[in-house]
Amino acid sequence: MEIFRAISELEKLDLEENRKFKAYEGCLECKLFAESHEDALKFGRSFSPFDKKPFFIVKVIVKKNFQNKFEKEYLDLFLDVGITYAVNSDLLDEFNNNITFTIIDNEYE
Repeated sequence: MEIFRAISELEKLDLEENRKFKAYEGCLECKLFAESHEDALKFGRSFSPFDKKPFFIVKVIVKKNFQNKFEKEYLDLFLDVGITYAVNSDLLDEFNNNITFTIIDNEYE
């Protein structure tokens, strides 16, 4: 299963250094992932204007044994995206052990 996430430059640097997703103080209690690259772009473009900084897209491949642990959300009311997958912070360690990811080097503004 492939999912995508829009990330800030700070999260990109952290992923490159630590090779895992982490919960940050002051952030949502979960990590949200889009079903497609295009929907991840919509997320990034929706939130980028607030901090006026570029964002990046990360492609994540999730192993089958974790796929049933996602919470599915529908956030199309304000972003016009399809299904969004949420990983609660208490599942991030298990999630990190069941994924591989590639940071797409494009910068979007």
